Amino acid sequence: MLIGHISDLHVLDLTDVRPWQFANKRMAGGLNLLLGRARHHREALLEAALVKMGDLGVEHVVLSGDLSNLSFPCEFNHVGDLLRKYGEAERYTIVPGNHDRYTFSSLLGSTFERSLSDFVNQSTAVEETARWELGEWSWPRLRLFEDVALIALDSASHQPPVFSGGRIGRHQRQRLRALLESEQLGERYRVVVLHHPLRPPPHRRFDWGRGLSDRRALLKLCREGGVDLVMHGHNHCFQLARMGGVLVCEAGSVSASEPKHERHRAKFVCYQIEGGRLVRLTSWVHRGASGFVENVQWSPGQPLPEFGDGG
Repeated sequence: MLIGHISDLHVLDLTDVRPWQFANKRMAGGLNLLLGRARHHREALLEAALVKMGDLGVEHVVLSGDLSNLSFPCEFNHVGDLLRKYGEAERYTIVPGNHDRYTFSSLLGSTFERSLSDFVNQSTAVEETARWELGEWSWPRLRLFEDVALIALDSASHQPPVFSGGRIGRHQRQRLRALLESEQLGERYRVVVLHHPLRPPPHRRFDWGRGLSDRRALLKLCREGGVDLVMHGHNHCFQLARMGGVLVCEAGSVSASEPKHERHRAKFVCYQIEGGRLVRLTSWVHRGASGFVENVQWSPGQPLPEFGDGG
């Protein structure tokens, strides 16, 4: 099975948005867009990546959060329409990022889940009795394929201005533990998907206020539960490492348009999984007129940086 991994789309759409809808954290976000962030993400690169994945024969696409910029319903509707141009909702597994819970009202109203319900509903809530956490929507959510089990976590939460951190929380971790101990996963390759990373990015000296607050607890659970791979986003750069024996990969931002900064060029990742094991991992990077070209290819057995509990 060939799985594609894209992240940090940051699609912007202000259709029918009213000025008073910026009277919250969106005021800071809107100012950031005016100062240049809007130019750093191009929808055309996202579409080019989806076309390239189709050419490569990708069977399923994972989106690890920050689909929107300001968590407006019109942004989520725009993303949904765009994704459907390249496949039905069942082709995708999605999780929210901090930009998808940008305001308290978007968290309380489950705007991400309601606006993209046909995508979210492709996965099954792990424990239906836990619906109080996000209204009728519950995480983790599970997708089972012949050789792969995809477990989608929600690490996003509304944060004050300037902050962009996340948390899985005790209830999600309890359900994840129960799931990893169950027999329904069988011998499938176990993949956990979330938005926030399990360790600080190497290019940042300080990560306070933007990381995953309970990453050590989550990594411990993944290690004990036999998780093979963790996919995430958030830092907008490609990273691949092992943490306590668990392979951890960040795809990079699929829409990034900063050709002067190699770290922030548009990227996506493909994973070839056969017989319940990873055969090959390939990172693709956008090179201007050349489009997306192969950037890094890795297979089990090759050396990787090794980290402990996330620092």
